[in-house]
Order: sequence, then C-alpha cells, then structure tokens
Amino acid sequence: MPSAASRRSMRSSWGCIRASRTRCGRTRSMCGNMGRCERAWQGAVGWGALLLTLGWLGWGVGVSLGQEAGRGFPLRLLFPFPRSVLEVSRFELIAVHQTQGRNSSPRLLVDGRPHPWEPYRAPVLVARLHLSPGKHRLEIGSQRVEVFVKGEKGPPPPQDWPLLRSHPSSEEGIGDCRLCHEVEEREGLKAILAVRTPGACEGCHSEEEFAAAHSHPKAPLAPCQICHTLHGSSQKGLLKKPARELCLPCHD
Repeated sequence: MPSAASRRSMRSSWGCIRASRTRCGRTRSMCGNMGRCERAWQGAVGWGALLLTLGWLGWGVGVSLGQEAGRGFPLRLLFPFPRSVLEVSRFELIAVHQTQGRNSSPRLLVDGRPHPWEPYRAPVLVARLHLSPGKHRLEIGSQRVEVFVKGEKGPPPPQDWPLLRSHPSSEEGIGDCRLCHEVEEREGLKAILAVRTPGACEGCHSEEEFAAAHSHPKAPLAPCQICHTLHGSSQKGLLKKPARELCLPCHD
C-alpha cells in the first residue's frame, strides 16, 4: 500500500489537473511538479496491478462459500450473490472452484434438480439458467444459495435482499466471455484467461464518458476492475464497494 507521504504527494500532484480531468502535459522545465506527478502515477499503477493480481487469485470480487464438501477446496461465487434479487430470468451462474489439481466439478442442483455445467476448464464454473419469477434454491456441492427473480407477476422480493445488477450486453454477447476476457479452446473446454482492460471497456466507453464520471487521472485507473465488476454488484455504477472505501487505499 502507498505510504502516507506517497498519498500526500499524489493528492498535491493531481490537484493541478483535477479541474480539467486530463494530464496537463507540461514539461519538467515548465512545471517543477511534473516529476512528482509522473512518480505518483507510476506508483498508483503498480498498486493497481497488485490489486488486479489479488482479484484474479480469487481474493477480490465474489462471495466465498467456504469449503466445498469439507474437502478444503475454496468455492467463490461471482454471480449471483446469495440472498440477492435479479432483474433477469436468463443468466449465467459463474463461480471459481480451486480444485487443487483435480478437474472435477461439484454437483449443481437448481430447485432440487440436477443441472449441467458448461464446458469450461477449471477453476471456472459456468451454468446457463432460465428461472421463473420468484425464489429459487441453487446448490453447488454442499453449499446452498437462494436468489429471487423479479417479474411483472408473482410475489414481491424480500425487502432485505439487495438488487443485483450486471453489465448490460447485447443479445449476441450473452455468454460470450471473449467480450472482456482472453479465451482459449483446449480439448473442447474453454479456458478463461486475463481480463482485457482497459481495451475491452474503451470499445464502448469514450474518453468523454470517463472524464464526465471520474474526477481523477485515467492512468492509475486503467485496470477498470480495480473499482468495477461486470459479473454483478449491488452498488451504483457496478462498483465493488462504496466509492469512499475504494479510494481509501490511496487517499486518506
């Protein structure tokens, strides 16, 4: 984590560019603060890369479901979250199952009935679901998850369950991980690799949109998944946490 002195340097360095939301572009001879700006940017980018790495290892977005069947294999659910409300009836259940060398998948039951997994390589688990409005029970191995699907007809959702949103996608893009990830086909199985950010995001979100939404230099935030998640969030703007909590690692 950046030191207190580094955070103070970052705040003072970015103060001159916060109004325009773009890098000022001055040379060191024109502005003695420019060198400090560059160092702050480099430090922030390095910190962001560390956060990204931790997220890829399963320490970031998602809900831990404990140890599957008592075997000591952590199971992390990326979508949907337990006790959440969904606005869509068709979606993909996405989880990460650290199998420690085994390529077996835990059993999936939807309302008590067996449901197949899609052909993805471990540790990724994906299942395509189509649920009717109302409450449903999902069982992944020994772990049980309840979700509620909203509908025009049917009972209202539980009041204390948050609404879970995911990134909108065109109909052609549903189920296509390649929109955001590098994907390889190996022996009939899809292997999900690194997230293609910010390139995947910039195909739809322009520089003008970024400037309107962020009072912050773009470079330190280039790995968009430092703050955002596409798989699912109950926060505004698909943030991982409330905005203030996301800023605290670098800003007091």
